[in-house]
Amino acid sequence: MFTTTTFGIPFCSRVRPPKSTCSQHGRMELGIGAGWSKDEYDSVGMPFDSGPTRVDRYEEAVGIIRALHNGETVTHHGAHYRLAECSLAVEPVQRPIPLLLGGGGPRMTRFAANTADTVAFVPRSLPGGGIDPSEFSESAFDAKIAILNSAAANRAAGGPERGILAFEVHRSIDQIPDNDWAPRDVIANGPYALVGDTPRIVDTLLERRERWGLSYWTCWEDDIDVFSGVVAALAGM
Repeated sequence: MFTTTTFGIPFCSRVRPPKSTCSQHGRMELGIGAGWSKDEYDSVGMPFDSGPTRVDRYEEAVGIIRALHNGETVTHHGAHYRLAECSLAVEPVQRPIPLLLGGGGPRMTRFAANTADTVAFVPRSLPGGGIDPSEFSESAFDAKIAILNSAAANRAAGGPERGILAFEVHRSIDQIPDNDWAPRDVIANGPYALVGDTPRIVDTLLERRERWGLSYWTCWEDDIDVFSGVVAALAGM
C-alpha cells in the first residue's frame, strides 16, 4: 500500500493497514511520500503546496503513523494534524508495520535514512510540480547515495533497505523516446531505467546493487511481465 500524506491522512491510514496486514498474513508494507505530481492535486481540487510545506506534513504524518503502529495511544496537536487519544482500531499482525518512505530531495533522503525500513528513491520534485530532469543522471544519484550514507551512518546494518522506482523499461536504447526526461544515454545509464533483454537487465540489477546498494525495485503495471521474467532469472541463479 502506498499513499501520499496529502491524500491519505494518518487517521485513515491507521485503520486500513491493520486490516490489510491481517489479510496478507503479516506481509503488509506501508509506503508514504510527500507527493510530486501537481496533476494529481489538481484532479481532486487540492492546492499543490510548496515543497517545504509538503515535506513538513509528510514528516508529521510519518511520526503519527509510526507511533500508532507501535501500539501507542496518540494525542497530537501539530501544524497539519490534530489527534485526541487515537489508537489502532484493529491489531496488526506486524508491529510495527514496515515503512517504505520516499526519498526525493536531500531533506526527504535524510529523513528516510533515519526513519524508514526501506527508502524508495525517486527524483526530487520541482517547485511547480513534476520531477527534476537533472536527477536522472548517474552523478546526481551518486550524490543522493552519499547523503543517505552520511545520514544513516549511525544506524545498524547501514540504514534502511534501498529501493527505487523503475520509471521505464525498454528492450533497446532506441526505444527511449526523444522527448524523455533526459537524453537517451543519460536515461539508459542512470538509475531509473532498465534497458535490454532479460539477461542484460539481470546484469544491470546486480551492477546497481553492487554500486548503489539497490535491492528493492518497483515497476509500473505495464512492466510487470518483463519483471516477472527477470525475477524468474534471478531466482534461478
